[in-house]
Amino acid sequence: MSQPSPASPAGNRRAILALTCSMGLFAFNDSLMKLATEGLPVSEIILLRGIIACTLLVVILKFIGQFDLASLFKHRIIYVRSLFEVLLTISFVSALKNIPLGEVTAMTQAAPILMSLWAALVWKEQVSPGRWVAIMSGFAGVVIIARPDGNGLAPAMILALAAALFAASRDLITRKVPSQISSLMVTFSSTLASGLGGLALSPFEVWVTPDLTQWIYIAGAACISTSANFAIVLAYRGADIGLVSPFRYTAVPFAVLLGLVIWGHMPDVWSFVGMAIVVLSGIYTIAGDRLFKLLRRAD
Repeated sequence: MSQPSPASPAGNRRAILALTCSMGLFAFNDSLMKLATEGLPVSEIILLRGIIACTLLVVILKFIGQFDLASLFKHRIIYVRSLFEVLLTISFVSALKNIPLGEVTAMTQAAPILMSLWAALVWKEQVSPGRWVAIMSGFAGVVIIARPDGNGLAPAMILALAAALFAASRDLITRKVPSQISSLMVTFSSTLASGLGGLALSPFEVWVTPDLTQWIYIAGAACISTSANFAIVLAYRGADIGLVSPFRYTAVPFAVLLGLVIWGHMPDVWSFVGMAIVVLSGIYTIAGDRLFKLLRRAD
């Protein structure tokens, strides 16, 4: 497989803005989802959010004349991307139910490191010793956050790591989606797949009738996640992954701030150390060599 050609500067600027907005929206969505998990099963939340979000997207797509299921589902890549979206949603929301928002968000930020590793191993991108050190350091940071005990990693931490892997896979595949499929239709496919994933999981959990507050959480998450998914599709279509991916780390301060404001949770020192290592390693992994080249040119 050959490495995709670089995107234009204007395209990269748009992608950076879209990804940063997406991270803020996802942090807000995750906060509402976590609030909902305090009284509802994971499958029910995912299913109800999917129904509301799909309805919203169908209305929007019909209004602008872009609703075209035939063109969407004839491409195998959409099915593959949707599968990773389902796995990501179930693993992340399940982890979110049991881990503070800031920590689970930081754990999933191993995704750009995995994406960079993929570029090195599959696309045969040249990797400097410094980048390899950064990749290994990033995984060390994840271990510090997870802090396995004598029994190994907690199940919720394993789910958070799995979410990072699924997120990296989804984002890499997004770049292969044919350009003639609109970003909103790709967003619809992700939303539909997530909802179906919740439906498939529901027989294994007990249904709980949501109260008004829980409906507000789910409906709010549906609207926000729709916007966030649309933004992330825009970010990774036709963009330079190496340049854009570091801005995924803006999710960490968003999540820590919301965790503090809503639950009063402040990560401990070791969690902050792990977060810092993951963020700095990820940024260097993706953009460090470029930065040094620019500095050398400036000299």
